[in-house]
Amino acid sequence: MGGEGGSGVRRVEDFAQVVDAVRAIREGQGLPWAGYEVVVEADSHGHFAVLEPADQSAWAQAGATWWIESWWDVPEGEVGLAEVRRRVESGPPVA
Repeated sequence: MGGEGGSGVRRVEDFAQVVDAVRAIREGQGLPWAGYEVVVEADSHGHFAVLEPADQSAWAQAGATWWIESWWDVPEGEVGLAEVRRRVESGPPVA
């Protein structure tokens, strides 16, 4: 989903279709869906990937069980450390 190297717009509808397809494959093979984890890698400030919608709860409703906060664009040094602390202190998104 999205462009090469993590760029591009990612739409929740596309994500939901992928989740539904994986669910159908697992269930078709007799594998349980319960306990299967689905990860979204993105960032809360929209520099790594543009999510439509940006609201994390929409992605959770579409099947995401984990939100991995991308760190690819955090600069080194004090500025980057301050950004990492800001993200950690903001806590997990409220779904």
